Amino acid sequence: MKIRIALDMDGVCFDCSGACFKHLNINLNDPNIYHIAKTEHDAASILAGREKVDDMINSLGSEFWANLEPLPWAKNLISYMQIMGDVFFLSSPGQYDDALAGKKQAIEKHFNDVPLILGKDKHLLAHKKCVLIDDKKKNVDLFQEYGGWSYLWANQYKILENNQNGA
Repeated sequence: MKIRIALDMDGVCFDCSGACFKHLNINLNDPNIYHIAKTEHDAASILAGREKVDDMINSLGSEFWANLEPLPWAKNLISYMQIMGDVFFLSSPGQYDDALAGKKQAIEKHFNDVPLILGKDKHLLAHKKCVLIDDKKKNVDLFQEYGGWSYLWANQYKILENNQNGA
């Protein structure tokens, strides 16, 4: 029996943080700002404030999500995972009404053959034959608690930095 592999979209396969930084004019060339981006899960909210991030995303609506770019490793990650099992995106809409429409558009544009399940309670899909790959520790821990397997994905800026340094 094949396993099922649930991939988080934001931070694992799509550059949600980069889009937030761009739209909020946050300069990652500043070493102090880059350090926060590299070490904190929700760096945009720490740097600009949760309300400002939410207002920006809500003002852009589904276009914010539809225009997310895949991270450099996304295609390879999906290809390798498809060798091992049935792959699907498992993503939370957060508090954003337009997330479903936009995330569907992003997937149709970049990964049309990968299904999307959108829901806040990822742990409800936990199963002994299902693996969640997510960059949010809370999601990973809860998925394991409910009987699934999980892998905590590293912060995308740590991965990019290590890649640039030849690691």
